[in-house]
Amino acid sequence: MGQNAGDRKTWGTALTSAHPPVCLPCAVTSVQACPHLRKRYTALRVGLVTVAGVQGELYRPGSLFPRPYDAGGVAFDDWRVRWTLAAQLLVELRHFTIVDLEEECSAYAGQAG
Repeated sequence: MGQNAGDRKTWGTALTSAHPPVCLPCAVTSVQACPHLRKRYTALRVGLVTVAGVQGELYRPGSLFPRPYDAGGVAFDDWRVRWTLAAQLLVELRHFTIVDLEEECSAYAGQAG
C-alpha cells in the first residue's frame, strides 16, 4: 500500500485499492523490483478482500458517440459503471493489520526451512 503507516487514523475500517493482496514471497519480490516501493510501502495482513469496482475513464451517455468526461473509481453498484472504460479492478480490504514485511519474511523462512 502507498499509505503512510504512521497516519493510521485516516484509514478507517476499509480500504479501497487497485492493488489486491499477494502472497508473502511475491510481496518481497515486488518491493525488491519496484523503485517506488523501495522508497515507501506499508505491508498489510488482510482478512477479507471483496471486489469493489473499477477505475477508469468515464463516458457521458446520451449521444451516438459518447465522450469521456472524467476518470476515477466507480463501484459496481453505481449506474456509471456501464459507461466506464475500466483500466483497473478495485478491491475493498477489511480486517487488516499493518505488519513488518521483513519480520513476516523471516518467520516464513523459519517455518519453511
